[in-house]
Amino acid sequence: MSPQDKDTLKEQILTNAVEIISSEGLQAFSVRNLAERSGYSYPMLYRVFKDQKDLLQHVMLRFRNRVTSAIESELTHSDPIENIQRITGEYCDFFIQYPNIFHLLYQDKSQGIFRHDDDKHNYYAIIKELMADSWRVLSENKAWAQAISEQRFAQLDYLIHGALLLHLDNKLSRNYSYLKDDLQNAISQLLQN
Repeated sequence: MSPQDKDTLKEQILTNAVEIISSEGLQAFSVRNLAERSGYSYPMLYRVFKDQKDLLQHVMLRFRNRVTSAIESELTHSDPIENIQRITGEYCDFFIQYPNIFHLLYQDKSQGIFRHDDDKHNYYAIIKELMADSWRVLSENKAWAQAISEQRFAQLDYLIHGALLLHLDNKLSRNYSYLKDDLQNAISQLLQN
């Protein structure tokens, strides 16, 4: 198989894997199901990927890049608080639209996918990476000590992911627009102090 053919095959397999997990969730995903949907034999997938973990790491990277691209295109404000609120809104909107991606990245069996803790950190630090510049400027503007800045960011991170988790698992009786408003108000209070 030529390198170009291998790249084409890899792209097709990843596209189908992303489609399965995005629409049906990780529980519907199997290498056999993927091979069938891709139109290739089961062993053919292993010519492109070392194993199922390798394939899922590539899928998670694809999802991570998708989230990052969707949000980065919306960053237009110079005010760090506005950027943080916009990032939060876009981040939540993305996962409300693609709840199976949230479940894969933050809930499902992803703990067993990673070979190293550094790999795991790279997938889970999406919000921290997206907010890094705005958070640095905000911390400098507020003259927060590093410990205070880290504590506030941890609170922000828990607030965002907790709200998403509760909403996506249907633990809240309010609709998403109310949740989003409540989340933005809580973030405003956290950042104004």
